[in-house]
This record gives sequence, structure tokens and C-alpha cells, in this order.
Amino acid sequence: GKALAFWVIGLHQNVSAFQLEAHRAGIMAFTELGRAAECLAAAARSRPPRPRPTGPALSPRTIPAPGTGPVVWDEYDAKRLLADFGLPVVDEAAIDSVEEALAVARDWGWPVVVKRLLPGEAHKSEKGLVVMDLFDEASLRRAFDRIRTRTGAPGRIVVQRQVRPDYELIAGYIDAPGFGPAVMLGRGGIHAEVEPDVAFDLAPLGRDRALALMGRLRAGKLFDGPRGVAPLDREALADLVCRLGELGLSRPDIVQIDVNPVAVVKGRPIALDATIVTGVPSGVGVGLSEPVGAPRPAVE
Repeated sequence: GKALAFWVIGLHQNVSAFQLEAHRAGIMAFTELGRAAECLAAAARSRPPRPRPTGPALSPRTIPAPGTGPVVWDEYDAKRLLADFGLPVVDEAAIDSVEEALAVARDWGWPVVVKRLLPGEAHKSEKGLVVMDLFDEASLRRAFDRIRTRTGAPGRIVVQRQVRPDYELIAGYIDAPGFGPAVMLGRGGIHAEVEPDVAFDLAPLGRDRALALMGRLRAGKLFDGPRGVAPLDREALADLVCRLGELGLSRPDIVQIDVNPVAVVKGRPIALDATIVTGVPSGVGVGLSEPVGAPRPAVE
């Protein structure tokens, strides 16, 4: 009659095999003690599950057959789905030519960002697929030509309004085998990898629990607006977190949403980049904030 969870350490191959067997048996298994504690604390605070919400009419997606592996959406598609569900996302447009990019930039104003989106590629900056600080037509033409020939693989080119955040956060949703749907919030950008500061709660969650989630971050002092930074609109961020959980619950094919970074600009949150993973076979998941092109047989 007791809940059972494992914290596992050891060689990666052995640990992964153990986690896969544990998840097939419906038992949580973690490789990071802090993550295990966060998830168990979220479970302790949880209430009986509510019915999954029904979201708005969204673009149909095919759910892959079991065993076919995960499908990683490109950034543009992922943010279109977030926008359909009412989450704030940065202005951007998929373009086919430099003239289209120039027309978009003239309409929005400078500066802009150009990105090359590759299927299954979550880390574009490290591969030279993102060019920022484009302040005029000449720099945009050079960036477009360079990024178009950067790789021979197929992929869309996107022009995006450049945003200067006061700071960055990360938000996510994951449907973890043996644990269930959960949302996360934490420091974003490089802090998500170098100095993790995250908190979890079960989905769906309401406004009060979303606000409490913010209060569990060590970086909470940022939200008060130190040194001239605008105070965070906590209600807007709470709405983003709640909608993220509802979106994941409304789509049974979604097992992971990773929104990193969530830029905070003059106190308002806005999604700059996002990844969605659908169709992961039963018992297999992908760790939030980690490369999704090569999924591991576990959810940390």
C-alpha cells in the first residue's frame, strides 16, 4: 500500500536499463536526488486528478505508432501550437527568400534574428544556425546567405523579432511514466544547464499553485525587480504555466514541451524558443532541457 520510488546511481548503461524496467513496472526511478525530492514533494501536494481539459481546435497531428520513436517538432511549429493555446510567443515568420525576410524586417523594425530550423535539432546556436543583431538590410542579406548554405539538410528559415530580455526563465511540461503529467518552472538560458534552479508541480494546476511554484525558486528575488528591472507580472507568468499544463493534457500524443528561454521583458513573459516531443513509446521519455534528438530510456 505504499508508493515506491528509486534513486539510482552508477554506470549510464546500467542505470538506463534499470530505469526502463522500473518505468515498465510503473515505478519512478531518478538519477538525480534533487529531482526525485521535487517530484515526490509535488505528489505529496497533489489532489485527486481532475478530468483532462479540452483545448481549442488545433492543427491535427498524427500520433506515431508505438515503437516508432519520438517526433521532435521544429521550433516554428512548436510555437505556433503554443500561440494557438494562448501562450505569448515572439513574432516570427517562416520565409523562402531574402526579399521576404527584408519585407518582414521593414514591417517590424530592426533588429531581427535569422534562424535555420533542422528536423530534430534542439541546439541551433552551437551549430551556427542562429544569427542575431541584424540592424540593416546588408547584414540581413549576408546572414541569410550564410545560414542558407550552412548545412545541406532540409529545413525552414525563420526571421524573428529580436527581443532583449531583462532575464530568462524556462518552463516545461512532461508526461513522465509512473509519475504522470507535470509542469516545471526555473531559471532559463545558460542557467538551465550550468546552475539548475527549477521547481515542479503536477498538472493541471490553478493560479494559486502556479504562484506558489514561483516562490520555490532561489531566483525569486529577480521577480521583485532589483536594480531598475521591472517587477515580474506574476499573474501573466502564472497564466503561462497553467496554459502549458492544460495544453499538454489536452493532447495525449504530447509527452514533453520545453520552452527555453521564456524571456521576461519589462515584466512580461514571452516564449522565444520551444521544443515539443510527441509519440514517444510507452516507458520512454526525454529529460527536460536536454537534447531531444537522441532520447534516453528514462525521465529524470
